[in-house]
Amino acid sequence: MKVRLIMINLWGILVFVEYSFLIFFVGSFGVSYFYIKWRTAETGENLFFWSFVAALFTALSLIAHEAGHAVIAYILGIEINFAGISWWGAFVNIRVDREEIPLLHDLLISAAGPLVNIFIGITMIFLAKRLRQSAKKNTARFIRTYNIFTGLFNLLPIGIADGYWIVKDLVRMLQ
Repeated sequence: MKVRLIMINLWGILVFVEYSFLIFFVGSFGVSYFYIKWRTAETGENLFFWSFVAALFTALSLIAHEAGHAVIAYILGIEINFAGISWWGAFVNIRVDREEIPLLHDLLISAAGPLVNIFIGITMIFLAKRLRQSAKKNTARFIRTYNIFTGLFNLLPIGIADGYWIVKDLVRMLQ
């Protein structure tokens, strides 16, 4: 039995957050703290605060990734059962079997999440360039790195990533 931290109905979609998500958040906080500390000279800035901001934006990026899938599915008229977030990541569960979705639609839904992360990462590149050397700049760099890595990782054609479905759809289109 999975224990839920939060369960809400958002526009008719059941959305839940498992307690195990706290593992992801604490891990993000720890990694961002050491990244920001490593990149930031002793400036007296509150590294715990900026690490919390980085962990929060990492979580929001994960939610934005899944929202990318959900928004495209909604635009294409595909109903969503529920969405959730846990220690290993997040997901959107649709009401129909993937095999019933037109290939192009499935391809667009699969690509939407990684593209959201890459967009956030590129946005953070420009934001970080505008900031002076500080914990704030290094927080933007951490968020940039996380999003670009997450977007590119999810494009890999392996079973747990969106890239698997993208390649599968492309192969089926070519047949």
